[in-house]
Amino acid sequence: MSGIMNFRQLEIFRTVIEAGSMMGAARKLNISQPGVTKAIAALEGSCGYPLFTRQAGSITPTPEAWQLNQSVERVFVDIDEVRRVSLDIRDKIAGHLSISTFPSLASRYLPRLLSNYLRQRQDVKISLQSDDASIETEHLHKVERVCVLPRGHRLTAAKRIKLSDLRDEPFISLHAERIAIEHAFSDLDIGRNDRIETRHSESACAFVANGLGVTIVDPFTPAGFGDAVVTRRLDPPVYLNLWTLWPRYRVRSKVTLEFIDVLRDSLQKDLPPSGPD
Repeated sequence: MSGIMNFRQLEIFRTVIEAGSMMGAARKLNISQPGVTKAIAALEGSCGYPLFTRQAGSITPTPEAWQLNQSVERVFVDIDEVRRVSLDIRDKIAGHLSISTFPSLASRYLPRLLSNYLRQRQDVKISLQSDDASIETEHLHKVERVCVLPRGHRLTAAKRIKLSDLRDEPFISLHAERIAIEHAFSDLDIGRNDRIETRHSESACAFVANGLGVTIVDPFTPAGFGDAVVTRRLDPPVYLNLWTLWPRYRVRSKVTLEFIDVLRDSLQKDLPPSGPD
């Protein structure tokens, strides 16, 4: 490793990532292409590893380049924030509202809402982001949800719990998974005695541990409550799908792919979708 990286090299590196080429970065920065090439070479020398693969006149960022760019982006976000605060102080701007949402809200509903909102608040700035297209999902594994019972509950004597066994039991629902659980009961035409609704599986299990009802959650959470709760598998099973979220258009590094393989193998070993009793 030789040389010391500087802010200008990072700025050029970031622009090459954004532009997708040395020439594009040179145009955006209004400097010569050899100047860009030289700066990238110096930065690679400081890092001690290549940042781009070069082939047939094109360049492709390496996984290490994408990893480095995450830190570089944070630097520039901080600089932009300092600049914005400085301008707000100068212009006496009262506030800045950043909103992240999905496209259906961003395209129709929010513009109508914000138009009325901003008419009464001339001193507020809005940043609206809708970037779900930058994320892609990949199915990782399917596990069985479990029924969680208070210690000493009458149903703990059963090896598996039928949904019909829960018909009259005070039930603790999870807000995020309510639809999936409701479908499981309604498909079998079984009513449910909903008593509490919460957003977190930890809260649901805590209510169970305190004897306030039973719940159905992922197989991971109940382990944190020791012998205060008892888990039983369901008959028929109610499944939970696990997914990985990936930045779209990013090269997936070898260490990331290796970790996902290790995670998938571990889940398949420890929590088979339809394993033995």
